[in-house]
Amino acid sequence: PDGRRFNMVCMGDGAPTAILLGGLDDWTLDWRWPQQKLSKITRTCSVDRAGLGFSDPGPMPRDAAATASDLYQALKSSHMQGPFILVGDSLGGLELRLFAYEHPQMVSGLLLTDPRIEHTADRMGTPKALRDKQLAFNRACLAKAQVGQIVAGEIAPGETDPCVEALPPQWIAEQKQLMLQIHAQPSRFETWISQSDNMDGRSSDEVETARRKLGSIPLIILSRGNEDRFSAARSNDDQARLYAVWTGAHEDEARDSTRGEHRIVEGAGHWIYGARPDAVVRALQEVVDAARASGNKPASN
Repeated sequence: PDGRRFNMVCMGDGAPTAILLGGLDDWTLDWRWPQQKLSKITRTCSVDRAGLGFSDPGPMPRDAAATASDLYQALKSSHMQGPFILVGDSLGGLELRLFAYEHPQMVSGLLLTDPRIEHTADRMGTPKALRDKQLAFNRACLAKAQVGQIVAGEIAPGETDPCVEALPPQWIAEQKQLMLQIHAQPSRFETWISQSDNMDGRSSDEVETARRKLGSIPLIILSRGNEDRFSAARSNDDQARLYAVWTGAHEDEARDSTRGEHRIVEGAGHWIYGARPDAVVRALQEVVDAARASGNKPASN
């Protein structure tokens, strides 16, 4: 309604349509391989958050409420037939939970893959120094983007990562130019910084305040195996404790539906689809089948 463009990439056929939302800095291109398989199950639409990919920047702050509101307005404007199945990875899982709590009439199922939990930094004991370092890196990248000084693959002194990853050498010049243009735009880093600043504060508070039971809609939450170490873990005992906090939160979230299920995906780290695509494909098939069997009914009226 405010004239901004909101980008969605849709593939496949069938109802209900599944809406795919990725992690902190993910966009539609990050779904290109998963979506090809998931779209064989039902129609899927991956989305670019405001300020990322081909979506126009949105007003600040970029918190969970802003993402949920943009998605609601975009789906209404698209005239796509709902209710929808929501598929959220990492931060996308936290944001789509808020969408489901606020608009249950538009949701017929949920699949969350290793979703971020409320107040992650506090609950997982993430060191403040680590958070400050990441914020400083993001701000340095923003400063470079504002004056057009970002070079793909270039790592600044004292850093371990580039502001923009090196581009595949097999890509043609036009592809590289477009990708750098997308990833080096200041709005990307402004969005990134705002999301990072808010995900353990405003965004978490918004989800906690809105949380409600979702009836009997199909809901599956997939948690990583014990492969990836958490940043706050200094010992194996710390790792075990933090893993229990993480997976315990997912177990609790699954109780939002009377048909909720929580599963540990052995052999997978945080990006579950990368290591165990079979687990994600199977879970979406189950959610879609259950939604179709119930007449694609929404969570609640």
